[in-house]
Amino acid sequence: MANEDIFSTETLVAAISAFAAIVSAIYAWRASSISKQALRIVQLDFNERHGVVKPYLIDSMTWLSQLGDRHYSAACLFSNTSTSPITISHIELVLHIYDPSNQVAKVKLDPVHVEIVLPMNLPHLSGQINLPPQTSISGWLTFKLPKHIAETKRVDRYEICGIDSMDKRVSIGAYVVKQVEIV
Repeated sequence: MANEDIFSTETLVAAISAFAAIVSAIYAWRASSISKQALRIVQLDFNERHGVVKPYLIDSMTWLSQLGDRHYSAACLFSNTSTSPITISHIELVLHIYDPSNQVAKVKLDPVHVEIVLPMNLPHLSGQINLPPQTSISGWLTFKLPKHIAETKRVDRYEICGIDSMDKRVSIGAYVVKQVEIV
């Protein structure tokens, strides 16, 4: 009778159930570990394919045209770190200005194309920049400043902004800008 109590049917079912639960827990832990590794690999792949555009300001200046219009030109370098092409669209200049009463305002300007040779012999860039995978493009972006802003307002910051094909904002800012004479 003593041998019957040790290996009763209920005890045997409980032992088998406990063993199955332990095996299930080990299997679930292993599956979650594998899925975490797969997720990390997919995230790395996504980040590599959809990297960011790194903008750099090479030089910037304001200058007067022959017609007496003040222009702002910025030599920029845009680097595509992803393995897929990226387009930067809708490039604009945002002027952070102060009027004579120290009221802050922002003015947005679109780029213009001017037929003038700017220093460093870089090409002129347009309002849309196409970047092939893992390449860089540099060039000048030029904006015509409205006369009333150039003559009556103090520009605190020049900020070139654009939106890339992943809807990420790309911007470059300059606080100190030299004035040059271009002949």
